[in-house]
Amino acid sequence: MDKNELENAAPAATFGAGAVIGAVTFALYFVGECAALTWRQRVYEPSAIITGANFRMLMLLLGSYSALGAGVGALIGLVAPQLSRRFQDVTLARLVAAGLGVLTMLHIAASQRHDVLLVAGTLLASAVFVLSAVAGGPFTKLRADVNAFSVVAWLTAAPVIAQSVGEHASRPVVALALLALWVVLHGVSVLAARVLRLGLPVQLAFTAFVVASNVVALRIVDRPEAGVFASTPSPANKPKPPNVVLIVLDTVRTDHLSVYGYARRTTPFLTELAKEATLYPEHRGAADLTLPGHASIFTGLYPDKHGAYSHVADGQLYGRPLAARFDTMAELLKSAGYLTAGIVANHGFLGHGFGIQQGFTHYTARVPVSMMPWSSGYYLRSRMRGVLDRFVNTSDFDLLYRRGHEINADVNATLDNLAKAQQPFFLFANYMDAHDPYAPPAPFDSMFPGKARRFRFDAFRDAANDVLSLKRDYAPWEKVHVLSQYDGGIAYLDQCIEGVVAHLRKLGVYDDTMIVVTADHGEAIGEHHLVLHGLGYVYEDQVRVPLVIKYPNQKHGDVFPGLASMVDVLPTVLDVAGVAVPPVVQGQSLKNGVVAQSRAVLSEAAPEREWYELHERFHQMHKALFFGSYKLIRSSGGTTELYDLSSDAAELHDLAKERPQLVAELSRRLEQAVGQPQAAGSGKSADSEIDADAVKRLRALGYVK
Repeated sequence: MDKNELENAAPAATFGAGAVIGAVTFALYFVGECAALTWRQRVYEPSAIITGANFRMLMLLLGSYSALGAGVGALIGLVAPQLSRRFQDVTLARLVAAGLGVLTMLHIAASQRHDVLLVAGTLLASAVFVLSAVAGGPFTKLRADVNAFSVVAWLTAAPVIAQSVGEHASRPVVALALLALWVVLHGVSVLAARVLRLGLPVQLAFTAFVVASNVVALRIVDRPEAGVFASTPSPANKPKPPNVVLIVLDTVRTDHLSVYGYARRTTPFLTELAKEATLYPEHRGAADLTLPGHASIFTGLYPDKHGAYSHVADGQLYGRPLAARFDTMAELLKSAGYLTAGIVANHGFLGHGFGIQQGFTHYTARVPVSMMPWSSGYYLRSRMRGVLDRFVNTSDFDLLYRRGHEINADVNATLDNLAKAQQPFFLFANYMDAHDPYAPPAPFDSMFPGKARRFRFDAFRDAANDVLSLKRDYAPWEKVHVLSQYDGGIAYLDQCIEGVVAHLRKLGVYDDTMIVVTADHGEAIGEHHLVLHGLGYVYEDQVRVPLVIKYPNQKHGDVFPGLASMVDVLPTVLDVAGVAVPPVVQGQSLKNGVVAQSRAVLSEAAPEREWYELHERFHQMHKALFFGSYKLIRSSGGTTELYDLSSDAAELHDLAKERPQLVAELSRRLEQAVGQPQAAGSGKSADSEIDADAVKRLRALGYVK
């Protein structure tokens, strides 16, 4: 509506017209925001994908922006006639565009209020938007700038330019770059106004087309990605070895699985599977972090030997990759005629660049776009997410990895191709749904009581840093929330495992398949004033992880009573597959259910960089030796702890001073176990350092600040 139409229109007409214009204008802002926060990620990270969860949240944003725009536009429509009588050449579309600009600038000023210069700049921009829309004089020439396209372009491109230029230049240079952007947009707006001369209906139709095109492009979401394998038949006189499916759950501790006696019913399917599988209740992880844990699973070596771990004091800021000279499970099985495939959710430490992918014919570690990158604070998305959180579950905004059902889609599609082959197969699947930000999908987010919607991921990280810095412990409601979501994530993972096993049965390969379900490390939830993992500690919450093995054609459940270690997985798999175990392997096969009573197993932990820099308590490594029911812990700082886990599972009563002779004997055994030089591999190339792309993926997952 132009000035004459506004002055003569009925209030209902301007109200309705304003609502329509506002909805379309704010929907256009959604397109610009997608360009800055979503499509831009795909440009810089070509392997990034828009998952189903991403798409659902984006459509929620589109609907919310449109509703907000309709409300803002309707209100502006009510006052537009009065403004048209006071000011010259006022149009409803220009007023709505200015309203979008002012609203966004005020949001930035509120969220970045600690930055005085930035606040001053946003207030100045708001004034320019308003004056350009209604005032005459020198501002008349700027009226071409106040249209939906130019305002959206400014609001969404300015933060990108400020970020890009600000990384290498001073604030005055950033200001000049933003001024240049305004000049360019002004020139384009003036040219478009003179050449196109489009009426409002055509402008709205074109805007709707742009929005619809963006939605269609976004809808091309994560599709199942199946490996393609060239099969070679096994010799006719040799029986086909069993298939192997290795499922590794990221961040899952044994004592939170109901199959091991946990009070909450978190793993009903694993409980059923255990009726024809073997449980290992005394299984211990080799480390407290994804990279060294998986490296130990795949090599049968402790971290001290394979070297793929992080310790900032040694200059390993993010972790050294698994060296190519070590033979992995995938390589050994592949050389024995197996088809190999890996599908992982942890695209950071398990992505290309850390060596875990060695030996896989098909390996995918797809990266979902981040819904809340750090720059999202300069867009309405961060504010709108807070509003939406009052009404719906918005935890998908915090997801940094693909959900379990999305991993399952790739797993099952790959199994379809593997089952058609005439060779045995090895499939490795990794899931992250118990990992922070503890965001299980519905209905698992409300399966256990205690969820607090206000305790979003940013608030959780602040609380976690406070606990780790010894400033406080979790508030009772915070801990209840974390437990409810952590357990909900495990219950969701249980359902995902059920989906994979059901697919194996559907394909007719279940009986002939060895299924291994384990975890790479645990998670602290307040014990010993610790939370999360990768802290450099080896308490039970960090290293006691599940191990469930369904051997080929196993029909009855069993429980292995002795100590088992993560380094036992490789020799056990190779033993079942009929493949020779390399002599350097430190683990033992669990196939026959017998290990020496004198056996001891180890766990080692080094802190991640983030925690090393947070507090001095994370400036040391810890190693643990398990022998019988006893556990000895030694730190690089010289401290020693001793616990009898049979009577003190929570590790609250240190026996080191009461049992000095036992401490001395176990210390001797620990020094013998970890004091040897690094094990020789198969003569492959030397260690390497991680590349820039690997660091980028770690940053996307929150491992790197």
